[in-house]
Amino acid sequence: MGTKIKLDSEEKEDGNTCPICLETFTNFGNHRLVSIDCGHLFGKKCIERWIRECVGQQFCPQCKGHANWGDIRPLYTNNVVVMDVFEKDSLKEKLKEMASANSSLNAELEEAKNGRKQLEEQLKILKNGDSKLNSPRYSADYFSSGYGIWKLNTKDFRPLQCGFLHQNPIQDMKFQPRENLLLTASLDRCAKLLDMTSNTVAQTYNADVPLLSCCWNEQNSNNFFVGGEKGQVLEYDIRRNILLNKLEEFIDNSPVVSLASFSPKTFGSHRGGIFACRHNSCWSYELHNNYLPEVLPIQGPFFSLSFSDPTDYLLVSSRPRESLSSTQNMLYRVCQSKDKKRNCKVYTPVTTFFDERLKALPSLQTVNTLQGVPVYDENFFNISHIPIVQPTLISFQGDINSIRDYTVHIHNHVTVPFNEIVRDFVQSKASKENYLQQEATAKQSADQQVKARMQERVGEEAEKEKRWRRRRGGGLLIRLQGRVRVRALE
Repeated sequence: MGTKIKLDSEEKEDGNTCPICLETFTNFGNHRLVSIDCGHLFGKKCIERWIRECVGQQFCPQCKGHANWGDIRPLYTNNVVVMDVFEKDSLKEKLKEMASANSSLNAELEEAKNGRKQLEEQLKILKNGDSKLNSPRYSADYFSSGYGIWKLNTKDFRPLQCGFLHQNPIQDMKFQPRENLLLTASLDRCAKLLDMTSNTVAQTYNADVPLLSCCWNEQNSNNFFVGGEKGQVLEYDIRRNILLNKLEEFIDNSPVVSLASFSPKTFGSHRGGIFACRHNSCWSYELHNNYLPEVLPIQGPFFSLSFSDPTDYLLVSSRPRESLSSTQNMLYRVCQSKDKKRNCKVYTPVTTFFDERLKALPSLQTVNTLQGVPVYDENFFNISHIPIVQPTLISFQGDINSIRDYTVHIHNHVTVPFNEIVRDFVQSKASKENYLQQEATAKQSADQQVKARMQERVGEEAEKEKRWRRRRGGGLLIRLQGRVRVRALE
């Protein structure tokens, strides 16, 4: 280390000394600082003497370049410092490398933070999802940067994948009947097609208003409908990304909350059409040369509509109103009028049920084709599934006592009232809950008995110590590593 310091000092002295006489330059006088054409520095008297005494051609004593008396030029400076350009360039390169490494580390840190945030959200979901039942699970800020869909494992309802699609909440989504496409409608004024195989957005359709509902065209799988906030029903073609039709009613421009398409074969329809449920009214648009509107004879306000194309059943749900304090769910059988002149549809009421619990909740009711009924097995305390040959026509949410005269056909061709099946299922489930409650009570009683026996043993030990102390004449009882020693009190 000392040698390096010495060399550095020598290099510093070389920049201030004459290379001919090795003496320090002066600011004036005979040995003042001068230079020649090649740029080398010398003392004035030294370079003049060198040029004068050169035999033959005159040259620089350092680079051997041409030199003469006219090339000598005085320099005016207080000090001469030589800068190491190579070291400066190397430091610049190191600075660039460090800046690049710092940027890479910052990117890795940001990625790690995002990964940790996702893992924390998944942990919250898993903590909320201890049961394997289909219970609601919420994530507080997972969709803070957007709104998307969850893919859930149907065995344990664990989230498999999530994809962001919209900037505003998604109001409705429907699967394409034939292809693996998912249609979504959102308040961000656009509808999107999601390819479920590759999890990519296949197409985006922009509208002028926020979208609340959507459905596919049962007649043409390349077309779909979306419902707007101002009462419009828009029909798009996925192949050309163009607006085909715009259906709206000037007497009711309330938001379209539900859409349901029906095929041409449905209840004798000519070319199919669509049901549109607005807040204040429900409409049917049947396609002839164009869509012919027809208002449904049902009293609102509404929040959901669903149609079962194979069975011609229409389920309409209305909100509470002044004359009715609960949610009303009305099931209709739709058929074509026999009067050919009128060319309208007939809506025959099948059943109506009410639900106080849903009047404050945003919900979409639906008509499902059941493939079986739940049956409780008392031997194994589980629920079995019995297939149905002729499927039922409705699934409902509400009080089971409100359903009357409604039957299903089980696989052994026995007709069973639907309310009895549900009631038996609920009663069997209650019996299981009673059994589990009895087990919990028995376990609690056993724990109390064990605790009482332990307290008795503690009391017996305390009594033994008292007797031992009295026997030793007031000595102090000390227990050390299982042995008993007595020390007299002072």
